[in-house]
Amino acid sequence: MTPEAIDVIVAENASLKEEIRRLRDEIAELKERVEWFTRQIYGQKSERYVPAVEGQTELDLGVAPTAQQPQQNEHIAYDRKKAARHTPHGREEIPSHLPRKQQIILPSEDVSGMEKILGSYRGILQTDCYAAYDRYSRMEHIIHAGCHAHARRGFDESMQGDKSRATYALELYRSLFAIEQEARTAGMDHARRLAYRQEKALPVLLAFKSWLDENVRQVKPKSAIGKAILYCLNHWNRLIRYLDDGRIEISNNLVENCIRPLAIGRKNWLFAGSESMAKMMGDIYTVQGTCKLHGINFFTYLTALLEELPNRTGTASAIDDLLPMNWKPEVQA
Repeated sequence: MTPEAIDVIVAENASLKEEIRRLRDEIAELKERVEWFTRQIYGQKSERYVPAVEGQTELDLGVAPTAQQPQQNEHIAYDRKKAARHTPHGREEIPSHLPRKQQIILPSEDVSGMEKILGSYRGILQTDCYAAYDRYSRMEHIIHAGCHAHARRGFDESMQGDKSRATYALELYRSLFAIEQEARTAGMDHARRLAYRQEKALPVLLAFKSWLDENVRQVKPKSAIGKAILYCLNHWNRLIRYLDDGRIEISNNLVENCIRPLAIGRKNWLFAGSESMAKMMGDIYTVQGTCKLHGINFFTYLTALLEELPNRTGTASAIDDLLPMNWKPEVQA
């Protein structure tokens, strides 16, 4: 490359640099103008530009402004010719010309059924704290025990509202149920289990009762933790009944587990057809649950029962050996 060509390139490079410098200055000036206009429009009141002359900020394009026409509102009337159809939950109303007959198949809300089942029963009755059972606490021939599983449930449900108190109560219940599990694992009989409870569970329950008495004055009675504490205090005598007799369980979870299939499926069995059919279904479920409790295959038992029943006559005691708790598969074979 000749010296003359190099000089030309150097001169062009210097010219380009000068042009770049000029453009940068122009861009900086434009940025300042934009910032100034932004402050006038969106800035604080003291920074805004308030025109002193009307039309000062308007552009003169050489065209006379047109007078703004007053806005006219037009009212459009519309009458709905077809009435709206309301069908809640997709169900149609029963036509008026069809006959109607209301029949209530639910049993009345009383305790006659419970009294009929218990009759003159004497012994241990373990339940939750449903108010209908209160009468049995006043009967001398009934040892009425409560259920700690139901009492514990209230503290579990109050974890959202009062975590510290609920956690403390749940820890105590964890200790109480662990004591029962230890006795069950060791295969203790009723007498040994009672002595073990007196040694291990009694101090825990005494501490629990002291905690309940102290905290009941510090919580709102209508709150979840308040209801849980009051549940325990109002039924304390029933809850500690299992400390007096080794035959009593700490809870009635065994019964709860037996009726859980019914509780899960009851929404599918709402329509039994009649009250008598509902009672028959209850009888069948009772027999099935008794078979399960004694480890008997229900289908095998039912088959043998239906084959043998036609051969039995006389009083009800003639079929005592066919009851699930007395039935022997090898004898019926």
